[in-house]
This record gives sequence, structure tokens and C-alpha cells, in this order.
Amino acid sequence: VMVKPADGIVASLSNAAPPAPDAAAIAQAASLCKTASRPLILAGGGAKWAEAPLRLLAERLGAPVVETTNARGLLHGHPLCVPASPSLKAVRALMAEADLVIAAGTEFGATDYDGYGDGGFVLPANLIRIDIGADQLARRPVTVGIRADCAEALGALLAELGSDPVAAQDGNAWAAAAREAAFAELRPDYVAQMRAVEAIRDALPGAIIVGDSTQPVYAANLYYDHDRPGGWFNAATGFGALGYGPPAAIGAALAVPEAPVVCLTGDGGFQFTLPEL
Repeated sequence: VMVKPADGIVASLSNAAPPAPDAAAIAQAASLCKTASRPLILAGGGAKWAEAPLRLLAERLGAPVVETTNARGLLHGHPLCVPASPSLKAVRALMAEADLVIAAGTEFGATDYDGYGDGGFVLPANLIRIDIGADQLARRPVTVGIRADCAEALGALLAELGSDPVAAQDGNAWAAAAREAAFAELRPDYVAQMRAVEAIRDALPGAIIVGDSTQPVYAANLYYDHDRPGGWFNAATGFGALGYGPPAAIGAALAVPEAPVVCLTGDGGFQFTLPEL
């Protein structure tokens, strides 16, 4: 029930351009990147349209790229890609071993970073954070905060690095060890469910897979490498609402009609929004 009449309320969407990356912050971030021996990138949903500069920066620094649920599909199959939840012990160990962490478009949300509710996630001490929202940058302490669109900020950081030497070594082996250790943490039933999701991906290349709150989704959120940015999303990264999947899948099909859309939902979740069909 509305307490006040709606007359005079005007809905508005901002079309304002995102702020340009601050030159001083970019220079400071580049300086840290040059001296880091074990840099690591945390990619969140805000980086999913920044794949090209993200890939170039990761390769330039030899930095493994850990992907939150909403970032899955970035760097698909790349040797630096770690498509595993930051809630897993192996990924937390990877973060602890890094002497520099670049967080690109991630909110550090509990469903990604503390999915087991054990409070074991520790914010990296040497942290470069890129986010378009000033409120996000203000929530946690950072070494360097860059308020900008991820693609622009990563591109500016690459330009600032230029051809200058960096201290980091090839991170491929480091990333491979993290993937192996993270996969080993999965329960056997979760491995089977994740393999089922992989089979769907392989049968429908470029598909958008929309998940409800259901076991295969939980399994793949822990470890799964999708084949397109923005093609894996689900309710389990937010409030975990049952019934999210079917209407969200319909919306995805309307938004991207050229892509196959798959909805993963359980019997309980499906009953919540069955009338959407």
C-alpha cells in the first residue's frame, strides 16, 4: 500500500557517462603492478564487459584471474583463469599468497567470498580496487581506489604500464595449481552436477544459462568455466530466491534472442513461478 499519492513522482534513469579514471590513481596502481612479484586479479560482474583489457593485463602481469559467479565466462579456457569461488580454501590461499590484488568490478559480496559463513575471508592488504560506484570504494579500505568503468580503467592501467618491465613471473603454473586444489574441494555429488552443467555448455555453445536456487547451480557456482561473459547468472548470488530462474530466463531470451537460453530450476523453485509460462 502506498502511503503517499504517486502524482509528481517521475522515474528517471541516468545516462551520465561514467567518470574517467583518475590519472594519479592509475599511475600509483601501475607503480604497484611493476614491483609486485605475485599479482592476482579478482574479477566480478562489473568486469564482464571488459574481457579484452582484462585478458591483456592478466597476460602482461602473469596474474591469475579469480572469477566470482557473475564474472564466469571471462577468459574461458585461458591458463590464467581460475573459475572457482573465493569461498573455497584453495582460492583463499591463492589470495593470501598474492602480494598485490587487483579487484575489478567486484563488491566482495558474502555469497561469493564467504559462502560457507565461516568468516574466513580476509581482505587483501595490498589492494587496487576498480569500481564504478563511489559507495563501493568507500566500504572497504584500499591501497588505491579507481572510480571508473572497468574497461576504461584496465585500459588506462595497461597504457600506463607501457613496455616497462614488471617483477612478476609467469602465473600459469600458479593458476593451474589453484584450479586443481579448488576442484579437489568439491564433493563427489557436486562434481557430477557441475559436469552436467558443462555438458549443457558444450552442447549449446554460447548459451545463456540462468539458474534458480538449486543444487547444480550451487555446484557450478563453486567451480565452473562458462564460455561467454554474462552467460552464467542465477539467484544464488543474491537473496537466493526460489522461482527466480524461469522469469529471468524469459527475460534473457527477450534481451538476447540470438542466443540459446537454458533455465536450471528445481521442482520447488519451478512451482513458484510456473504461471510465467
